[in-house]
Amino acid sequence: MGNRSRFTIATETWRENALAIVPRSGTLKVMKPLTWPTLDDDHQWLTAALEKQILESNQTPEELRAEARRVRTEAQDTDAAIREAFLMYAANLELVAAERLAA
Repeated sequence: MGNRSRFTIATETWRENALAIVPRSGTLKVMKPLTWPTLDDDHQWLTAALEKQILESNQTPEELRAEARRVRTEAQDTDAAIREAFLMYAANLELVAAERLAA
């Protein structure tokens, strides 16, 4: 990882995904999947459940962004491993919010 923090890496990953949104037939389409922390196979169900929750929610882009802000605030008071997961979750909320806003 060198001098780059986990937050920096998570932010760069979010930016890569955000830039992968391209116009297709008048709508925007996410070209890359949402990004999640690496978990053991026994715990992959958690990221699948979170992704399903985000993608199938009826939340407006504003509600998703508000949730992302809340999660980032909460992440400030957690240890590094949990903080990384929170920040990735918040980035995914922002990505879906941007997609819904543009649709």
